[in-house]
Amino acid sequence: MKFSPVIYLLSSMSLSFTSYTMAADGQINFTGTLEESKCTPIYSTISVPLGSIGVDTFTGAASTSEKRAFDIALKDCTSNDGNLKVSVTFTGSDGNNNNYLDTASGSGHATGVEIVLYDADQEVLPLRQESDQVIVPEAGGNLTLSFFAGYRQTSGNAVIPGLANGMAAFTLTYL
Repeated sequence: MKFSPVIYLLSSMSLSFTSYTMAADGQINFTGTLEESKCTPIYSTISVPLGSIGVDTFTGAASTSEKRAFDIALKDCTSNDGNLKVSVTFTGSDGNNNNYLDTASGSGHATGVEIVLYDADQEVLPLRQESDQVIVPEAGGNLTLSFFAGYRQTSGNAVIPGLANGMAAFTLTYL
């Protein structure tokens, strides 16, 4: 008997087309409430001056500049039961896929550095990762979330002087 690859393929395919019967065994109900935001940022745009940093500050890959503090100030914060918490997530351009913020490129811009964000304890806060949670005040108070930022030399690149600006968006998450 002669082996036929075509017949073998067709018979294998027919075995893989088995019919399935599906029936609902139960139901899931999704419930929730949409509410106003729990806090309002006082400023929708925050400027963080990182200063003029000498290129000799950077001594090799991953070396960093001095950190600069900045705050996200929130107003009209309310928590009905005192158990509400808020965290912040930063997003932005990350061409190196290493969780640090890219600086602008082009003529007159610095190269070989990126911007690092830090939490209130000055620990690295990667892009797209929520910060530590902070308890929201119960009755219409203000809340300040503190962070830091600084420059970091990219791996394998010399730092070339110029403008080193970057931009990140922030999102508040209530838990």
